Amino acid sequence: MSQPKTPPTASILGYQPQLARRAYTAGEWPIHAWGIGSAALYLMYEQFYLIFNIHTTVFKVNVALVGAILALPRLVDGILDPILGHWSDNMRSRWGRRRPFLLIAAIVGAIMVSAMFMMSPEWPQWIKATLLALVAITLFTATGTYDMAHTALGYELSEDYSDRSRIQSIKGVYWSLFCIFGGYVIWIAGSLPKIGDFLFGDPSHPRLGFWTALRPWLLNGDGTSNEVIGFRVISLFAALMMLVTMVFPLLYAKERYVKINRQHVNLWKALKATLRCRPFVIILLIQFANGAGTLSRNLFFYIGVYSVCFGDKEEYSRIMSGDIALVSFFLCLIVWPLTKPLTRLIGKRASFILGAALNLINVAGLPFVATPGHVRLWFWYNVIFMPISMVIAAPAAGIMPDICDLDELKHGERREGLFTAVQSFMSKMQMSINMLLTGGFLAWTGFDASLGAHQRPEAIARMRMLGFTPLIIVSALAFVISCFMPITAKMMAQVRAELDARHAAAGTAAKS
Repeated sequence: MSQPKTPPTASILGYQPQLARRAYTAGEWPIHAWGIGSAALYLMYEQFYLIFNIHTTVFKVNVALVGAILALPRLVDGILDPILGHWSDNMRSRWGRRRPFLLIAAIVGAIMVSAMFMMSPEWPQWIKATLLALVAITLFTATGTYDMAHTALGYELSEDYSDRSRIQSIKGVYWSLFCIFGGYVIWIAGSLPKIGDFLFGDPSHPRLGFWTALRPWLLNGDGTSNEVIGFRVISLFAALMMLVTMVFPLLYAKERYVKINRQHVNLWKALKATLRCRPFVIILLIQFANGAGTLSRNLFFYIGVYSVCFGDKEEYSRIMSGDIALVSFFLCLIVWPLTKPLTRLIGKRASFILGAALNLINVAGLPFVATPGHVRLWFWYNVIFMPISMVIAAPAAGIMPDICDLDELKHGERREGLFTAVQSFMSKMQMSINMLLTGGFLAWTGFDASLGAHQRPEAIARMRMLGFTPLIIVSALAFVISCFMPITAKMMAQVRAELDARHAAAGTAAKS
């Protein structure tokens, strides 16, 4: 029998907060174990996003072709996301709803990550494109599946309005820790073979023999450049770390709502229900606006390398990716303990709006700081905004579990997987379009990889125009939309009280 569609305040007008049970929050170790699992997700995403920058500049794959290839996996995975999310929400297995998806996705992702750079720049375009397309489709499907299962598992770690924000901040610490690796990856790729030769000797005078034995396999017999060797070694390391970090949420993060969905609701009905949830629709609209801005951000690498750093790819990567990631990690450590009190102080709605406003101010100043020869100015500009942005955005990070509670109150089901999958579907459809357009836009600017550091002035001017102007416009749109977010602490206290009463009556309350 389906649950009554009771408005959130209808049956709790006499609710006394002091009589309510204490909201459940998992222990610190399960929360941190779940946070560690985000590293596997980061490594999958990071390797995928390296494709556009690295395969166009290092492996010399045509930019328009790469854009078309990278649009395809997002379309395939975007279609699969709602199906897999709905399947996960309704799965009944001895391992729970999420763990089977975590395990299979991580293994497949690790294999694809290690295969991604095993090609030669000298291969014909059609062979490189075919390999890249097969790997990209499989990797991104695994990434989306892992993301859905891991995120949905995290929503179950707490019922507390403020603790939900703190849990997302803990995840942010581990994510930012691995961002340091990702930020320096291009610099590491160029330096790794030199370090190997120093430690183990060059092929003609080996000291320990290890590098000499490994080198022919990495070179694939084609005399590949040091940079390519570096990426091959890094991809193997990334695959190993994915498998290691995936084990932590698999073994230690507790699932609490395994049996709460008593009857199977068809996918189309469930999808319509998620899209009738007003706060969730607002999240999707802001995601759409930010996703449109990603089209501009995709050009930042090329603006930074060819306009700001005069073609020095390693300098741009080291400063604007590596150094930024290092600062971000230490700031995450500072903000993490403050997240719960900040949520109580300013609330998620206010932080949601203030975060969008701060982002608009930030992007509006980019054309004036990302100027030729001033990469450090761009760096410090980001550093100044970063702590304020983190402090304001931290409380808003825990808003999606509240949306899942609202949905359960209205429909009587837990749909963390489907909500996550719908977000992912919308994001990936848009990213597919963005990747397709990025390749076309980059070709339209006149970018020519064969020119190396000496790109034409008109090409750089077009890159800057497309990189900054649309981003400012869509950031302003996101700020306006954010003002309509209705979720407050008072609303969620009422929702939680109603759900507690319903679970107790139905005997479905998960034990703490």
